This record gives sequence, structure tokens and C-alpha cells, in this order.
Amino acid sequence: MPVVQPGTYTVYFNGTFWSNEYPPGANGTAYSSNGTLYTTASVTMQASSITVTPSPYVPAGSTVSVTGQYFYPGTTVNINVYLNGTTLVASITNVPVGSNGEFTATFTAPNVQSGQLLIVAEETNTKYIAGTPPNAVGNATAIVNITNVHVVIINLLNKVLGNLTSMNATLTAVYGAVQSMSSILSTVNKAVLSVNSTVQSMNSTLSNMQ
Repeated sequence: MPVVQPGTYTVYFNGTFWSNEYPPGANGTAYSSNGTLYTTASVTMQASSITVTPSPYVPAGSTVSVTGQYFYPGTTVNINVYLNGTTLVASITNVPVGSNGEFTATFTAPNVQSGQLLIVAEETNTKYIAGTPPNAVGNATAIVNITNVHVVIINLLNKVLGNLTSMNATLTAVYGAVQSMSSILSTVNKAVLSVNSTVQSMNSTLSNMQ
């Protein structure tokens, strides 16, 4: 089948036959004829694809696995890896495609703090390529993000520290409010005691007047 873009196609099969054999059970006159036989079949061409592991996040400096599906059996594939879509950081050439149309290869992610990796896998021989990813045969791409464990930990610690700082400010404000309330309660208590003393004094005066 010719190299075509992914999709469903109708394939016609035909052939011409000619016979001069005696038909079954005949004896005497030779039988001869010619004609054409044909049939059709529906064939779906799957788009090539690649699966990256781990995904969607790749630890910096770690081993990354690339598995391809629906490539041409018995061919080879080249894999190029680009940092942020432009800088080539890894290249694997002539990766063999198995009889099931699949392949597997590995590379090491660059040891950077952050970034995005574009993985491109394509047939070594361009005659096996048709279309543009993601709707292509013999050519597939995938994107993953790089994560740096140390940077992640530092960012998390900074976030926790920020939360603790905010919490400390809140607790300080609450403590100040409690202190202020305590001062107010103390003033109220003194006022109550003063009123009570005045009442007792007036009560004593009234008693003496009697």
C-alpha cells in the first residue's frame, strides 16, 4: 500500500483469469474462458504516535523512555529532542521499528532548572512520511516539562516560610487585640469597683442618718 496520510481508504483488488481446463465432470469439448475478478476492502491508516515516560513532568537529569506506535515495520526511526523547541539536547539515530510497528528508545533529560522538551520521532527514509503531526504517518511529536527536584523543594519551603510569616503576623495581631481587650477589661473592672465603693459609702451615710 502506498504511503498516505492517516484516514480510511477503500482498496480495490482485481485480477484477470483464463482457463482451458475441462469443467468438473465434463469429457469431450475443451472449456475456455476469460474474465476479471475483483473485490474491495476498507483500510484504516493509523496516525503514528509516541508515548513519553515519565509524563507530563520529567525530572532534570533523569532517564526518559520514548515508545512509538504505528510506524512502518522493518524501517528505522530518528529521534531528536529539543529544549524549549529550539536547542537540540539529544539525538538517537536509526532506532529499529519492530514487526508490530513499534519501537522503544531512551535518552537523558538535560540537567536544567526548568524548561520544555519537544520530542520528534520520524522515519529515517522520508518516503515513509506523509502528513504533519499529529495527523501524520511516519512522523510524531510529544511535549513534556522538566522539573528540578531541588528547585521544587526550595519553592515549597519558600511558600511554607511565607505562610508561617503570614501566620505569625496574624497571631501578633490577635495577641495585640487580646492585650487591648485585657486593658479594657481592667479599666471596666476598676470602674465597677469604684462604683461599688461609692454605693457602699452612700449606704453607710444613709445608715448613719437614720
